[in-house]
Amino acid sequence: MDEDLSELLPRGLHRVEDAAGVHLTGVRDGFRVDIRHTGGAMVTRVAAAVPELQALGNAAGTLIPDAGAPPAAVAALCRAGSSWRGVRVSGGPGGLVAVRRSGLSGYPHDLRLLETLAAALGGTPA
Repeated sequence: MDEDLSELLPRGLHRVEDAAGVHLTGVRDGFRVDIRHTGGAMVTRVAAAVPELQALGNAAGTLIPDAGAPPAAVAALCRAGSSWRGVRVSGGPGGLVAVRRSGLSGYPHDLRLLETLAAALGGTPA
């Protein structure tokens, strides 16, 4: 990657090319992060062990948590705004994952959301 473009990457992440393609990886605030474009979807992972949760972005772009989501997760998802149409979020002891079926540009939003959830839920490195 050009040195000029490397400054556009989120803090703590670097670009890696391997047999699976190109992805971003690194450590931010003590949590391993991996962002990949695979099978037509952007998959953003933050290795923060949290309570089980699921949420899906509705047609209006609001994240709707499944029943039983921890109250802190519900509060964080409610504050998340409205750019989440079709985004699926899941979390548990293995970490947090956001899957977005749109272009490459959505991953910074997904990364910010997962980091916000990790903080709200007291996530620990998974």
